[in-house]
Amino acid sequence: SLEYELVTGAILRIGVELPDLQDTLYLSAEVRWCLANLAPDTGWSAGFAILNAGDSDTGRWAALVDELES
Repeated sequence: SLEYELVTGAILRIGVELPDLQDTLYLSAEVRWCLANLAPDTGWSAGFAILNAGDSDTGRWAALVDELES
């Protein structure tokens, strides 16, 4: 859950923390949608499109997704 609304179309650097990884993955992503959570939840939820940026962990992210799909 996010604390505030994100602007659709914005390009952000996001950090992804997964239980099986010791370090955070940093990815460049475009905000595709952002909606307020329904009560009783608070905050916002958002969807992202991962971008292939040279200074991000896109390769590691792709390998993790491939592993999950197999």
